[in-house]
Amino acid sequence: MSYCVNCGVELHKGSKRCALCDTPVVNPLDDEDDTPSPYSDVVFIPEEASGKYIAFILSVFLFIPNIICLAASFIFPAIGVWVLYFNVTSILIFMLFILP
Repeated sequence: MSYCVNCGVELHKGSKRCALCDTPVVNPLDDEDDTPSPYSDVVFIPEEASGKYIAFILSVFLFIPNIICLAASFIFPAIGVWVLYFNVTSILIFMLFILP
């Protein structure tokens, strides 16, 4: 077995590069063989969601409880002013974190 000279991780026999630190593997005692590397050379990086899409989802999650609280305040007018505090707080969160 061979080990990486940079990070010390155990390497597969057919490795050309270290899987952890990407250091080239140089082992003069090993014969050149055509053993394929167990790791792919292609790195898959998923596309990130756009900021507009995330802002839309967060806006919907803030908007739905506000509508429910406003409907509850019209149906049950004796529940108090706490609904206004909730709505103003939601609008403030929207303006500070989602709009920018």
